[in-house]
Amino acid sequence: AQPRPSAYQPPQAQERPLSAQRRQPPGAAEMQRISRLRGSAAGGRPVPARRPASPSMLATTQVFRFAPADTPPPDAVLRRGAEEVGVLIVAAVPRRRTPLDNRALEDTLASLAMADGFDREQVLVVHEDRQQGRTMENLLNRYSVGGHAVSPLGAGKFDTDGHQESRPSKEQRATYLYRQALQHAVGKAFARFTALVVVEEGMLLAPDILGYFAQLLEVLEQDPATMCAS
Repeated sequence: AQPRPSAYQPPQAQERPLSAQRRQPPGAAEMQRISRLRGSAAGGRPVPARRPASPSMLATTQVFRFAPADTPPPDAVLRRGAEEVGVLIVAAVPRRRTPLDNRALEDTLASLAMADGFDREQVLVVHEDRQQGRTMENLLNRYSVGGHAVSPLGAGKFDTDGHQESRPSKEQRATYLYRQALQHAVGKAFARFTALVVVEEGMLLAPDILGYFAQLLEVLEQDPATMCAS
């Protein structure tokens, strides 16, 4: 006897909304398949497949203005900001998981480039010169901003017996990098500016960030005892 067909029909899977859809990273079998395909294109030599990079934080994060969009900073404030305020971006390489991963720095530069009154002449990126080379140079050239390389703390230092000294911690290297960055910015690169905005890579800046800080110049001028305002 033929079994009677069941009246039960499994529910159809509903399509997830776009905001909830996420592409799953490829598994081991998929990575091997990609490697074989790349190997065929390279004349039969296997080419290791890399996992896709995580999306840019700037592309997945909404950044709001300090003020409503219909009330942008006055032109006079933006002009004063461009003339008197320098923007120092510290590429905190010691705190990175991967030294050559400049995505956090690029997110910061991209958000700054979209800010009202942006002027590339008032931007300086300070970074460690360890393992950077052309990677950092290409990024700075893409945004046409200045850069300054700092030798890492403890690089090339030896004790009296000729042995290399113990390596400093990541936080010690980062603190040293900040000190060198501030000294170079205040003493040389930004000596013509009245004030300085210090930003660490990975920060996404509001479109009216420059006007916001330019308005704070009055706070510094009214009280000589005030060193910084935020």
